[in-house]
Amino acid sequence: MNTEKSNLRASMGGYGIKVTSTAGTYEGNYCCVEALTECVITIVGNDVDGITSLTLPESRQLLGDFTSITLTSGTLIMYKGV
Repeated sequence: MNTEKSNLRASMGGYGIKVTSTAGTYEGNYCCVEALTECVITIVGNDVDGITSLTLPESRQLLGDFTSITLTSGTLIMYKGV
């Protein structure tokens, strides 16, 4: 698989997205989160040492290799990774 093409596809939601405003923990392979409204999130991942209670302003994105995303408040788009 061409890595550049698969990364581009993932960044555009080509592997699927999940939009939620339901507080809870979402596990899987995610490459990006985007706040539709101001969100409070906790993230665990392969390249993250654990981001706890981060306030992500509306329309902001956070990129990485995430395995667990906990949404405390707000509305969030989670982009599935490869």
